[in-house]
Amino acid sequence: MTSQIRAPATATARKYLSLLPPHFSRTTKTKQVEFAHEAHGTSYDLVSFSQPLQPLGTPDIGLNAFAVRNDDDSVALIGALAPTDEHMEQLRSLGELTDIVVNSSSPEHWLYAPALADRFPEATLWVLPGFLDGSTGVPIPGRRWLFGNARRRGVVKEIGVDEGFPACLTPVVFSVKFFAEAAIEIKPAKAIVLSDLALKLDRDDYPDANRFGLAEKAGIWGKVGAITRVVLEENPIEARRFLRSVSELPYRHLLLSHATAVVPDGRDELEQAFSFLDSEEA
Repeated sequence: MTSQIRAPATATARKYLSLLPPHFSRTTKTKQVEFAHEAHGTSYDLVSFSQPLQPLGTPDIGLNAFAVRNDDDSVALIGALAPTDEHMEQLRSLGELTDIVVNSSSPEHWLYAPALADRFPEATLWVLPGFLDGSTGVPIPGRRWLFGNARRRGVVKEIGVDEGFPACLTPVVFSVKFFAEAAIEIKPAKAIVLSDLALKLDRDDYPDANRFGLAEKAGIWGKVGAITRVVLEENPIEARRFLRSVSELPYRHLLLSHATAVVPDGRDELEQAFSFLDSEEA
């Protein structure tokens, strides 16, 4: 994306009252990411946004979102961060935001989506199938009420069900009891976005994150790990089907919604992280 990212770097612009820590203020970091494809002589760039997420006594595992350019030069956002004034200026500097993709049923990934969508009332808000009626993910009550403004505007659509999903993106949905997530392929970038199925704490990005060796024990210290491994092991048939569909996508790079945001040429790392699932036919 060639637009210059502008942001008012002031304490006031970073204030935001939130149920998730930090509770009163947060910085939104941005990074221009370019993926070069030497064989084709082309490149594709996108923008990552990161805000902190540090529950008491745990390392900061962050929340990340990614802005990509649609074919008509509008912008699609994968992920929803707290809509601080700083973050709103960052997004508006990129151009017209037409799509907000909420690809996880985990609360930290959708908690800010209603307020964010209200700041961009014309944008389509994409959620997982069954999300609003409570049949997808953890059955937290009140989701229809929280998303009420967007529903009344008629901008809420379901990923993989309704028409109009950004043409540059391909979703692959994994949905089992109490957990749902969609891998989102960004076709021109040869990258996929994952939310809670994979995580990496890079030593350079998070030098203090391996307290008491917990990150290393979890298999995410310096490498991609299946942080929600138990979900996959308890649902092996659905997991293998999902992973087969993901493996058929021609991606090379990983974009992760927690901790280290960008893993260039991360396909092998992801496949290794999921190698505990055998290759038997489901």
